[in-house]
Amino acid sequence: MAGWTAYSWNTFIGRDGSFAPEPYPFQLKFRILDGKSGKIYDPLRLNTAWSLHKGRFPVNIIRWQAGACAVEETIFAAKHKENGVLNLARVSVTNKDKNSKKLVLVIDIVRNPLLRFKSAGIEKIEPGRKGSLKVNGIECIYVKGAASKFDKGRAVLSCELKLGTGEEKAVYICVPSGEAAAKFSFKGVDFGKKLIEAEKYWNDIVPLKLELPDKRYADLFYSSLYYLLIMMKGKEVCPGPLNYKSFYIHDGVEMVNALDVCGLRDIAEKALNVFNYRIGDGYLDGLGGSIFALFEHFRLDRDIKYLKEIYPRIIKSAGLIKSKRAPQLSPELKNSPLHGLLHTSVSQDNFGTHAHLYLDNWWALVGLRCAVLAAEALKKKKDALWLKKEYAFLEKSINDSLKKVLKREKISYMPAFADFWPAGERKIDHEHRILGDTQMAWAHRPALFPGKSLGIRIPEALFRKSYKKYWKKAGAFSSYDGGWFVEYEKVFWGYNFLLAHPMMYLGMEDVALKNIEWGVKNQSCPGGWMEAMPAKKNKKGEWEIADGIIGDVPHGWSAAFYILLLRNMIIREEADRIVLFSAAPESWFVDGENIEIKDAPTHFGKISLKCEGFMRERFIRLEIDMKTPPSGGFKISIPGNKKIKYVEINGRKVAPAKGRIYSAPPCSKKIIFGF
Repeated sequence: MAGWTAYSWNTFIGRDGSFAPEPYPFQLKFRILDGKSGKIYDPLRLNTAWSLHKGRFPVNIIRWQAGACAVEETIFAAKHKENGVLNLARVSVTNKDKNSKKLVLVIDIVRNPLLRFKSAGIEKIEPGRKGSLKVNGIECIYVKGAASKFDKGRAVLSCELKLGTGEEKAVYICVPSGEAAAKFSFKGVDFGKKLIEAEKYWNDIVPLKLELPDKRYADLFYSSLYYLLIMMKGKEVCPGPLNYKSFYIHDGVEMVNALDVCGLRDIAEKALNVFNYRIGDGYLDGLGGSIFALFEHFRLDRDIKYLKEIYPRIIKSAGLIKSKRAPQLSPELKNSPLHGLLHTSVSQDNFGTHAHLYLDNWWALVGLRCAVLAAEALKKKKDALWLKKEYAFLEKSINDSLKKVLKREKISYMPAFADFWPAGERKIDHEHRILGDTQMAWAHRPALFPGKSLGIRIPEALFRKSYKKYWKKAGAFSSYDGGWFVEYEKVFWGYNFLLAHPMMYLGMEDVALKNIEWGVKNQSCPGGWMEAMPAKKNKKGEWEIADGIIGDVPHGWSAAFYILLLRNMIIREEADRIVLFSAAPESWFVDGENIEIKDAPTHFGKISLKCEGFMRERFIRLEIDMKTPPSGGFKISIPGNKKIKYVEINGRKVAPAKGRIYSAPPCSKKIIFGF
């Protein structure tokens, strides 16, 4: 996709190099006609290479071969004047044949298959001013760089290209989104300058700077973030792809959190304006999630004035949590696993029928914990008192429920919900109400992330045993070990990064690394992922990714979870300390390579750090720059199984640690680990 932050319209790009600019009803498709042989090269039927400019920017590059000629398309959006955005495309053709070529770039103008407007369609296409076309009476397609001819009957624009051996020529296309047609002139638009301007805009918009030895990870961090920004619509952040018709807190919590941890505070705050849980919303996890999103925004900046403004919304949602538990406190449920939980919902989408989901209850516990901390920060003693009681009551209810369900089901791992199912429906029925491994892993994730940073207590031994069980079945399904497989649907889980997150908190960092690497290798499009990936069995009888699309692609939730996962692998908060490199791969700590973060927001203020590897000389040097370091200091994970022989902090030797985890005091600025 191409577009601009919070702008109304976007451009959809296909792997064949076609692009459909909103709000217009057309799609532009490109073909090459060889004038001598009469052969037509259509990228829709050819292998294309699709990438992003420099691996990360929302500038789409599609390459394909037209016989002996190489074709490269570059498509992006650029700001023009105050309120306008231009959709720009350059189609470059290079003749690599020993003979000269007479080619025609054929531009087909067809109906946009992704239209979100029922009444929209192409009624009339006609020539406009020189080098332009009108669609439905609006001059909106501009072409330069080659002689062009419009065939009204076939809705085709033909551009002649005469190429000598080794020669390259380009055709430039522009579709303005927000310009008054009568005032626009393509003649004064320089494609190269606009590309440089767009790159600078995207590079400068993110305060946090991240560079890693493995460029793929950093590139995906930025491409995911840019995608979230392109999806912004004024004050509202969209919950996934642009064809969603309404806003869901259920999807938006982590998306706004991703903006926040990257330092995009103002944009995140605008999005949070729509975070008001509505009674009747079937996604009950959004109730506690909305409190967390609001409070986490405060935690990353400590703006008391903002907390005072949002506090009424936090208290209102906390009151709703209490009221939605009330029906479950009846005497007849006293000895039931349902006692004290929230009422039923469909927060885990694949449950076709409402159930008492642990997902909702963990999120509610997170929300109540945030409400307690908010009340304490504002010295609201009466509120803090009832909130603490409600929090403790729900915490006990969840843990009691888990014990009862485990006993009832005779299992040693946590299921996704507390309801009783007949024996024949334990795994799957026609409503997809399951006790599946992937769904269970999803259900308990909030207790660890973000729960761990809030000090929420969990039965860690049970969590560790459960997640090992989930992964053993859902993850180790084939030689693709690294992706979560949904057995009953026969799909690969698109939210791989969501389910990787708990592993870092349970001593399963190796699995977290497998999960993120699997996702990096299996993008659904450059810099993005779909909701789920179809699967098929290979000759070995193993499941592998099949062609096709399930759900939405790219998906904003997947982008947000990638950002949060990568950030927390390198730097995350835990109570009164910061944890560094808890799941950073050993391959990043090599000679001449740096792990570098600048101006990353944390609960304790912004942090910048630089880690340099000097493995031949057997040491690592870490520099930390933080004005307000955490009182608990820094917990640092050393890669691999290296034994720490000596440690220097701020130029002075100190006692080394036993094992690979080292606790450094708050004053630490320069640390050297020797092996």
